[in-house]
Amino acid sequence: MVHEVVDFLVNKSSNSEDKYIDATLGAAGHSLALANYEGKVLGIDQDKRMLEIARKNIACPSPQLRGSAKLVHGNFRDIDRIAGENGFARVRGIVFDLGISSFHYQSGQGFSFQEGNNPLDMRLDPESQSVRGSDLLNSLRTDQLETMFEEALTKGESKRLVKKIIRFRERTPIKTVNDFLSVIRQGVIKKGKTDPATRPFLALRMAVNSEVDSLQTALPKAEGLLISGGRLAIISFHSGEDRIVKEYFKERVRGGYGRLVTAKPVLPSIEEVKENPSSRSAKLRIYEKI
Repeated sequence: MVHEVVDFLVNKSSNSEDKYIDATLGAAGHSLALANYEGKVLGIDQDKRMLEIARKNIACPSPQLRGSAKLVHGNFRDIDRIAGENGFARVRGIVFDLGISSFHYQSGQGFSFQEGNNPLDMRLDPESQSVRGSDLLNSLRTDQLETMFEEALTKGESKRLVKKIIRFRERTPIKTVNDFLSVIRQGVIKKGKTDPATRPFLALRMAVNSEVDSLQTALPKAEGLLISGGRLAIISFHSGEDRIVKEYFKERVRGGYGRLVTAKPVLPSIEEVKENPSSRSAKLRIYEKI
């Protein structure tokens, strides 16, 4: 949803003094689009491998960038510190794209349940993170596992899945994608439009990378960086994340600190979904600081 984000964030009178933050840099799609409007962009990503991909994409844009982009390694939960250290303490717009890239699904780290023999790792920043997905499945208590999976599953589904996990790990540790799949495939989750493994893998990934906690921590910090009239754009792919964003925005509006630019979330176009099927669950919400 690059075009939609740019349309909402970039002021029609944009100039070289405008600053933006791409809090989830990825392959630099949003950063490239924002920098094409003469502004300055700070791109943040916690995966150094993605930073290298982004740097290559930034280095050879076509046409040549009219603005500038500075790319740094870090977690968006520290967005206030990172912005201050890099001269972006006052910005016109910030974008969070909470999905993970296709690169990670092909990284061999267990993000995809199609990577059967790969280790169940799921860390976005292996250098700074020590706990893998397999570590959580093998060490958490029953109640902790149930709470973790309830981020994406119903309580009933979570309880059934956790029972199977406990039985499996009593015999042998869960180490690979196939190990986890063998538990999920025991009929604990009803089949729907998506593969039954989709939501358990999502919940585990979110827990490994503390995604919910990081989002809740980052939202007020990001708002604090905005100038008056500045906008915060957040693309979520999961109902739990969208609910956090929705409630935070509503709370700030009720307090008189800003306004909702999008009364309802903006959804991807039919053309984008055809081109990128993973975007089908994306929801974009925009908040403007008063």
